[in-house]
Parts: sequence; C-alpha cells; structure tokens
Amino acid sequence: MALGADILTIQKFIFLLDDFHYREFKNYLTRINATLPLKLSEAIRKQLPAFDSHEQLCTKIYRAAGKTEKQNFNQLGSYTFKLSANLANNYPEYLQTNIEKIQVLIAAQKPDEAVFLNEQLLDMAERTNDFVSRIFALKFMGQLAQMAKDVQRRQKADERLMEATADQQLFYKILSVFRVSVETVITPKTEEEVKELLNYFESFTGHRCVSIRILSQFICLNIISELTSQKLTEEDNERVEKIRKEIQNSPYVVFPFLMDIKGRLEHMLLNSTFTDFFARETEKEIRQLHLHYDSVKFWKNYLNVGQLNLIAVQSTGLLSKYHYQVHLSDYQKIIEKNDKVLMDSLIQKCRQIIAKLAQKNERPFEEISVKMLYSALLILSGGEQIAEGLRELEAMLTNYQQVNFKRSTSSIFMCLMVGYFSIKDYAKCGQTFKRYLKSIKGKMFFEGNHVKIQSYYYLSQWLATGSKQYPAKLRALLIEEGNNGSQRTIWHMVKHFGLPIQEPEGLVLDLK
Repeated sequence: MALGADILTIQKFIFLLDDFHYREFKNYLTRINATLPLKLSEAIRKQLPAFDSHEQLCTKIYRAAGKTEKQNFNQLGSYTFKLSANLANNYPEYLQTNIEKIQVLIAAQKPDEAVFLNEQLLDMAERTNDFVSRIFALKFMGQLAQMAKDVQRRQKADERLMEATADQQLFYKILSVFRVSVETVITPKTEEEVKELLNYFESFTGHRCVSIRILSQFICLNIISELTSQKLTEEDNERVEKIRKEIQNSPYVVFPFLMDIKGRLEHMLLNSTFTDFFARETEKEIRQLHLHYDSVKFWKNYLNVGQLNLIAVQSTGLLSKYHYQVHLSDYQKIIEKNDKVLMDSLIQKCRQIIAKLAQKNERPFEEISVKMLYSALLILSGGEQIAEGLRELEAMLTNYQQVNFKRSTSSIFMCLMVGYFSIKDYAKCGQTFKRYLKSIKGKMFFEGNHVKIQSYYYLSQWLATGSKQYPAKLRALLIEEGNNGSQRTIWHMVKHFGLPIQEPEGLVLDLK
C-alpha cells in the first residue's frame, strides 16, 4: 500500500509505537490471551514501514476476505485499538516519541516521511486526546504551510491549533477547579454552592473533547458523592451509565500521568447506595476492578490506593450487612462462612499494608484509612477482636488529633458505636456520641452513618436508663429518614430489644 493510501486506525496505532511501547502492548495482549489482536498487531508490525491493504491484512488474519471475514476483521481492528487502554493508563505520553522522530527526519532531509508521520500522529493524537502531540502536529503543519506561502492551509492549521490549545487549557482549568473546590474542601458547602459547582461542571459534559466530557462527568458524580450528605443513589443511574458508556467507547483516551479516573469512578460506584455488595454482578465488578488496579503500574510504587479502595468497598458491605448483629450472643454462628473467610482475608491484607507503611514515610491520611478499615473489620469479626478494634480506633484518634479525617470521621465513630454497643458499654456509647457531635461541627459527614450513630446512641441510653425520651427520639429520627435498607437494620434492633416504638406500615425486616 502506498503511503498516501487509506490506512486503518489500528495500522496507524501500531505504526506510531516505538519498540518499547510496542513490546509493552504485545506483552499485554499475550498476558490477557488476546490471540487474534496479537496476531493482527504482529502482522501489521512485520509489514512496516509498508502497509497492507485492508483485504491483504484481512486475508492474513482470516485466510479469506469475504463479506463475513471483512465484518469480523473490522470488529477485530476496533477491539484491538481499544485494548490500547493499557498503554493509555500506564504510558499516556506514548505517542510523543514521534515528535522527536519527525524532527530527526527533517534533519535527515526526509521531509515526505516526516509529513506522513506527522499526519498519522495528528490523527491519533486527536483520537486519544493527547494534547501535546496534537498541538505539535498542528504547529508543524502550520509552519510548513507558512514556508510554502499557502495562506489558506496555514489559516486552517492555525484555527485547529487554537482549538487544540483551548481544549488543553480548558481540561486543566476544570481539573484545577475540581481540586480546589471539591478534593481539598473541608467545611460543608451550602446547597446553593453545590448547585453552582454542578452547573459549572455540567456545562462541559457535552464538550467535543472526550477527555473533557469524561472528566467533567466524573467530577459531577464526585460532587454528589463527596459534597452532599447522601451517597450516589439510583436517581444518579443515568449519569453513571453515561460516563461508563463514554469510557467503554473510548478506553484509549489518555489522561495525565498518575491519574486513574476509571479506578476512582468504579470505586465510587461500588461505594454507592444502589450497589448490592453481595450480588453476583457486584462480585464480578470487584474482580474486574482488582484486575484494573493490577494493570495500572504506577500503583506498585506507592501505597496501592486501588487495593485500599477495594478493601473499603468490601468492608463497607460487611458493615452494612452485620453491624446490627455483632452484639448478639450467637453472632459467630450468624456470620456466613464465605463472609468470615472474606473478613479474615481483608484483615490480613490490612496488616500487610500497615507493615509496609511502617517502613515508608507515607501520608497520615493513608495510614488512617488503613487502620480505620482494620479496626472496623476486627469489630465485625466479633469476640475478643472487638476490644482490639476499639483500642486501635481510640489510639488513632489520639495519635492524629491534628489531622483532618474529612468524611472518614463519621465512619470512625460509627465503628466505635458498634463496638461499644456490642460489649454493652453504654456509658462509652454516650461519651462517644458527644465526642462525635463535637468532631463534626462545621464539617461534612455521611448522612447514613450519622443516622446510625444517633440510633445507637438512643438505643444504648434507653437500655442504660429506661427513659421514655429515647424511644420517642429514635422513632422520630427513623420515620423522618424513611423506609430504606440502612434504617431497616435499626428497626431490626428496635424489635430485638423490644423498644416501645410502633413500626411503620409495610416495613420489611427480613434482611437476609
């Protein structure tokens, strides 16, 4: 095939890879047992610097180029290019090695080859949203047009260049606003402030640039999850499906190095209220997320936040399932065998991470996150481990008094309340509740945890004093919150302890 002929996207992709990145891509295909994508990639690479025609390449893969073979071949090319997501995640600047190649070709007096390479680079840079490569390619085009005194071609290149630089600037402006107004926020924002932020970021969810669309959609979900008292609910499902479709359709789009949007998004969704932690589909998603985190190489140099996120997701599921039963005398018989194995496995993983943290100078918040999960799992394990979990949590609150726990505060106190309630230390429940109210003053917290903490307080004080005010306050709280899974666990405890509270009509207490 001549250089000027129509070249498939997958051919351009393989052509633009240097030896290192091609080996990485090839090794990845081998690792995931992608036999046909590997065969296609090798066939393209072997033919370089020439290119097979579509029919020639199709015949090399399927030994024929009929209608069915061509249809399968087109699907294979698209699928193989999507597998470049592994390169995009680990080496987002992989196309930029071609910038130097173009300069070398010009210096070697091979302008035609340089122009051809630049054309392929520009096409792929626009597909992958590689701003640096895209801007370089357009500068090169514009300068060539200027030297040729082709005013029309130069003007067109300049217009595209202005668009490319505007996209790059907008992407990093959105990212900066997100980091300042969402990721580093400490005090709660008003409903109006949250609405203004959502409106700002939502204005970019239809942008022509895929990476800008994905980033802005991710931020909107993050705002709902982090800046409001509620986690994501089924009402946000449309947003979730939209961004998942964007990522699924364009997994090859690159983001800044060390930025794992897919990992953060999937963790956020697994931690949402509409996720059934113990459904088969959720188990499948957790396994897939494990594979994703394992494939992102930079996590191996730092505390594996991905692994920590998965531990958090699974621990949250276990806490939701068992917190209201830890106090029962036959609790060890209640825990399902698979869940007990999972608890023990997660505790061991936490111990391993804590041991690694002791050898490194990691950030306090990361150590807090691990120790909080470790303590929660000890408490959920029941028996003598409850006391150990409580000691760990109390020590953490003492040792890190100057650290802002952010929204983890409510989770820490939720675990303390479960632990003290389970060992029938109702006086400690009262003291812990007062400490909790003081600690969240002027800060953000999860509404679900907040309601449970109050409920444990009212339950413990009624059991300790028998005062009628506590059942009345608890019923008012639960009626206000409505009939959902989170509150049904508390109603289950109300029924178990025989509190003089009338259950609402239609309440379902079968939590199995």
